[in-house]
Order: sequence, then structure tokens, then C-alpha cells
Amino acid sequence: MTNAHHDDLPEPVSGSLTEARRRELQSFSVGVLRSRLAVRKQADGCALAYPNSPEWRAKLEQFSAFYRQRNPDLSVTLEEDEGDDRLWLSIRGPEGTGQFVENSLSAADQKRGRRARSAGRRFRRATAFARRLPDFLVIGGARCGTTSLFMYLSEHPSFRSPEVKEIGFFDREWERGLGWYRSHFPLAAGPRGITGEATPEYLFHPRAAERAASVVPDARLIVLLRDPVDRAYSHYQLKVASGFETLSFEEALEAEEARIGAGLARMRAGERADDDCANFSYLARGRYAEQLSRWLEHFPRERLLVLSSEAFRRDRPGGFRRITEHLGLRPSTHEEFRSYHGVPRKELGRETRERLNAHFAEANDELYELLGEDFGWG
Repeated sequence: MTNAHHDDLPEPVSGSLTEARRRELQSFSVGVLRSRLAVRKQADGCALAYPNSPEWRAKLEQFSAFYRQRNPDLSVTLEEDEGDDRLWLSIRGPEGTGQFVENSLSAADQKRGRRARSAGRRFRRATAFARRLPDFLVIGGARCGTTSLFMYLSEHPSFRSPEVKEIGFFDREWERGLGWYRSHFPLAAGPRGITGEATPEYLFHPRAAERAASVVPDARLIVLLRDPVDRAYSHYQLKVASGFETLSFEEALEAEEARIGAGLARMRAGERADDDCANFSYLARGRYAEQLSRWLEHFPRERLLVLSSEAFRRDRPGGFRRITEHLGLRPSTHEEFRSYHGVPRKELGRETRERLNAHFAEANDELYELLGEDFGWG
């Protein structure tokens, strides 16, 4: 079936995408995801139900082509069930595919409510002077489990949630000013408890530590750190799935310095965080000791809690107990410790892993010496 008679459909996917083309297709994809009638979980993914009409079949065929291009490890097919008059879009793949699709649906649903939330934001800005500043910051690292951690914290009865998890004030939004930052947090006159935010970019940004110290000098800090090899590959897979990365992993590693060098220099000069640094800093983010050292120049060691992501994953109740103790919260009765913000997992080749283990060996030793703890990576 062709799409020639459906004027609301984007042109078929072919070749590399320009930024404008990518945005057009992403907008189209969000609309498709938001229009689902039902979701059915499968052992290796999810299936989404839609009206079984020629118009919707054309839309879903176009969506499938784009989704497969962005996520080549996934199988995307249209199916019909006997006795069911709906058309099912089935998305299957490796471990983590179901969670990845659920996250995509959640992100699409959040875009739906942006206009309704604008009035709430205006109220928050008007009352910013009466709002609290955070008691703690989860500062990193990216692709190390901070989303899951923040979701666990958000269910603690003494936690007062900010408007969003990642505010990004100390890296991308510094020029917006303190009033803008305060507007994201609860009113000071509200219920007792603590509040905080989790922006994993803070650990990596060269100026975030000094900025945070000037605004919340008494804040407690939490850091999750993952084996830098696994973190880099997870970061890469996320950018491929998001449509930002078109190179192979090995090519992306070779190109990294050229891609992010100028942006890092601008960030060190205090300019707005660079998109290329956020997207393509696979290796640079794994040099944890130099990043933590910046924060320890501005915050006392006892205010900084660092956990390995691997240890936290092995014992989530125990790790979460250490975090609540660090924040001065009473023990939590939290029982469900699911993973959030996953992407489909694909194994890293042995030769590449060995090469990256050697690359990070010295940086890992520096981290172990700084913390007085060996995480056993490599």
C-alpha cells in the first residue's frame, strides 16, 4: 500500500535524516504512539492496538519503517488477531524491549499535557519566592540508574517531588536565574519533608559544581557510577535509538574528541551546555575521578554518597537504605524496585570491551584511590 493519498503522512524514510526531517518524523511518531487504543505486553516486547482501517494501516506502515530505521535490533510488524477487529503493531526485540516501548509511550503521553501544564508553570513562577530550594541533588552519572533511583525516592512518604526529575539548572539553564529554579520545587509552607532533583548531566558539566555550591551549599549529593565500558555502550545504544547517532560504536569512539572538543571548551567558559557533548561523550563521561574532584572542591566529603550501579542493582533494598540514611530519612517500606528508562540490550564485542577496559584502567584506579573503594570494574 502506498501513502500517496494520505497528505498527513511524512515522506517515506530513506537515507540519512536532516534535523528538520528527523523532527518531522519524531512528531509523527509521537502522534501514532499517543493514539493507541490498548497495550498488550509480550515476553519479548509490546503490542499496540489501533483502528483497523486503510488510513491507519498506511500510518502504521510508515511508522514501522521509521521505527525500524531508528532501532535496527527491533522487529516491528502489523498483525491481526482472529475475533479482534483492531490492528496490532507488534514491537519485539532483545531483553529490555518491553520497558523501552513503555518508556516511549510514557514520553509521548507527557507531550500531550504540555499545554495544560503551562498554566501551572505560570503559577509556579509567580510564587517562586515562596518555594524551597532542594535538600539534595542526584548529580549522576548518565546511564547509571538515576531514573530508577529517583522513582524510588519519589515514593518515600517524606519526599516532596519537584515539577520534573531533571531540571538542568546548573548545566543548561543557569541563565534563567534563581527564581526559575525555585519555581520547580514545593512551597515552603507546604507539608514537611525533603525535596530534591536528579540531573545526571551535573556530574559531567565543568561548571555545575561551583554553581550548585553558590545556590545550595548545604545540599547532600548522591552519585551512581557504572562500569564506564558498560555506561559508554548503553549511552551509545540510547542515542542510536533516539535517532541522534548514525555511526557504528567504534566509529563514534574515534570521532568523539572532534565532536565534543569545542563544546567542552565553551562549557568550561560558562556558556550553555553543548548538545554534541550531551549526545556523543561516550568516553569522556567515564573518567569519573576528575568529575568527582570538581564537586569535592566545593562540598565536604561527608555530603557526597557514591555507590556503584552494579552493587545497587544487586541489592536495591540495601542500596536504597544507604541513600535514605544519607538524606536523613526514616527507613522506607518501599517494596518494588523495578528498572526504569531501559533500552534494548545488545552485547558488546569482546575485542572492543577489552580495548575499553584497558582505556579506562588508569581512570578507574584514580577513582578507587579517591573514594577508598574498589568497584572491581574491568
